[in-house]
Amino acid sequence: MPLKLWRAHNNQVFLDFLPELSEYLGRPLKEVRKTGIAAAEFPRQWVRVYYGDDRKFADSVFDFAFAIPLISRKKEAIAVFAQNAGYFLFNHLCVVGVRKDRRSRSEKIIWGPEKWWRK
Repeated sequence: MPLKLWRAHNNQVFLDFLPELSEYLGRPLKEVRKTGIAAAEFPRQWVRVYYGDDRKFADSVFDFAFAIPLISRKKEAIAVFAQNAGYFLFNHLCVVGVRKDRRSRSEKIIWGPEKWWRK
């Protein structure tokens, strides 16, 4: 992806998830919009997104180091803000897990099929 397009994409994901990001970071929305995400605000965790409803037989798997996963039921979307890779957007039909490091077998599932359906 050309750098200009990559920057535009990152900016769009950032703006679309600005309210959620502001809440996650615990900073005012205007401040986050102005300064962005500081390097120290990215947690030392790995986020894994399994596309599909089954982790064992996922259609695709995406790993992100030093990443922030934000899930929006209203937008039916999942944004992943990765410190070095950029910002990514997935539809809500995924399984999202968080690991303390890339080699860890232990994974906390924070989003999955049981949460897809609206109540």
